Amino acid sequence: RGIVSLDLLKSKKENTEATAMVVAEEEENNDDKGEKENNKAATTPPPPPEIIDPLPTLRHRDYMVSTDTVQCRFFNTPNGCVYGPKCTSAHVYYPTPTCTTALLQNETDVREYDVIPAKEALQIAYHVNFQIEITNKSDSSSPNINQDYAHFCNITMLDSINKTKQWHTAAWLCPKENVIYYAYGGRYGQVSLQGIYWYPSEKDAKLAVSAVVLQSFEERGLIVGEWKKKVKKKAKKA
Repeated sequence: RGIVSLDLLKSKKENTEATAMVVAEEEENNDDKGEKENNKAATTPPPPPEIIDPLPTLRHRDYMVSTDTVQCRFFNTPNGCVYGPKCTSAHVYYPTPTCTTALLQNETDVREYDVIPAKEALQIAYHVNFQIEITNKSDSSSPNINQDYAHFCNITMLDSINKTKQWHTAAWLCPKENVIYYAYGGRYGQVSLQGIYWYPSEKDAKLAVSAVVLQSFEERGLIVGEWKKKVKKKAKKA
């Protein structure tokens, strides 16, 4: 009793030394970790400032499609949708690469002329291909008109920064095929972070979406005639 064996003392000494080594190693690791974090903080650039889009922002990118309607996943495929205008899903036309090239040609500053749809080109295309007459809604001289410019959807909003400048965008709902077309490219068009093209006037927005419709008709082989009109390029509107 009261006698401690040499083996027990030796074991305690070894345990104490091992514990001290572990503590020292952890302290060294913590020092290294702290140094790395400090170095990382010193070399990592600050996050970029939030990008503020000066153009208007809509609640939904596809503002013509109701929130309880899904877009048809077959419409923009090579074979299209077999249900056509009777499809219960929304048919939204997205310009093909060939179409976008044609629609964006006005954005270069080296061209002497802008290309816009000729006057009444959209009306003529609908009359020839679908036997549908479309005219200005305020025009009462043609009582037998069965479609009108109500198929245009025009949106006017103020810029998101100063709330002083008006911007316009437009869409077209085809009265024959029930297809939605959005304005794209065109004269003076500026694209927002949402991917929506905005224009300084309602006329520019309507011309842009009319060009989308006519360009898509042309790609499908429908009759559109010489719908492209050259106009002398002007300085871009601010």
